[in-house]
Amino acid sequence: MSKLFSAAGLFSSNSGSQLKQTLLLGMLGALTACGSAGQSAEEKTLPPTGHYEGAVGLPGTGVRVGLELRRTRAGELQAELMVPGTPVTTIPMGTVRYQAPQLQISQIGGFPGTLSISALREGDFLRGVLQLDSIRGEFVWVRRGEAAPRPFREQAVRLPGLGVATLYLPVDTLATHPVVVSWAPTTSPNLDRVMRLGKAGWATLLLAPAAAGTDSVVARQTVVALRWLRGRPEADTTRLGVWTVGSTAAEAAVGASQGKAAFLVVEQAALTEETMLAPFRQLARLRIPVFGLYAGRDTALNVRESSQRLRRALGGRRGMQVRVFAQAKPNFLVPGNTAADGQWQWPRPTPGFWEGLERWLKQLN
Repeated sequence: MSKLFSAAGLFSSNSGSQLKQTLLLGMLGALTACGSAGQSAEEKTLPPTGHYEGAVGLPGTGVRVGLELRRTRAGELQAELMVPGTPVTTIPMGTVRYQAPQLQISQIGGFPGTLSISALREGDFLRGVLQLDSIRGEFVWVRRGEAAPRPFREQAVRLPGLGVATLYLPVDTLATHPVVVSWAPTTSPNLDRVMRLGKAGWATLLLAPAAAGTDSVVARQTVVALRWLRGRPEADTTRLGVWTVGSTAAEAAVGASQGKAAFLVVEQAALTEETMLAPFRQLARLRIPVFGLYAGRDTALNVRESSQRLRRALGGRRGMQVRVFAQAKPNFLVPGNTAADGQWQWPRPTPGFWEGLERWLKQLN
């Protein structure tokens, strides 16, 4: 058996040998037939949950990955793609569907490009294709035991006047956690960001997608969320912050000051008028730290103008920082590509983005 697994890794990394792939799939088919002969019809229709490992024939040598596939108590399927040795490491997947023997997994949003996995279940094996935009790679993955639990607990909560939100708590031994109040994007839950914060020990309270407008909806949501968290035993009430993205930044800044947030992270704030700076000047007077983040290659706003206005409003006080990542795209992720040596590189965070943010957050302690 171990020789077969070694062959699987070798052959999948050599996509130029059609004969070897044919022989491998033939061996897998024979082994699957033996292993699944004792399964009942009902067992064959159950989702193929578990931890899977194997290689993907992406450009260059085969890239070894893992897949965590589990079923929740509510009967829903959830999955993460594990990419050891990369800055991303874990990619939370979005839609997971299984209709025996076909498994379909996709992730759209919260990750550069469109990532999908299409596989056939063959006993303890998954055989299929991973595709990231136009890049395709064939794989054969073998089940290696039960799926590992997610590194956070997901809890639906109801906030007064706001309806249902989602609280993500890191799975560790701590009784309380600092919490970031944020808004879900319209495209996906953005679990990659939730997971990254969780690994740094931060919980996330994810509100429904924020709508841009001239009223104070986002400001009110911010205040309600902060007040609600102060009554929660799992929240470190001395470290409750806000993370806002885009056109609602000024409203979130108003809410952060009124709700006495510990800090505010502002991402891609389009500050087109001087009148929009008043909430940030108020935060500076209250000495509430602000971290402004801008992606230099975002064409939806004037990055140079907006970042300069934010710097002027914050006045360079302690805890105030505005950073422009000149080569970054709006999601602060570098798309997957083939490097100069012909090897595949997975999508990854813009260099310095998370490192700088985590250093700033630690300084607030």
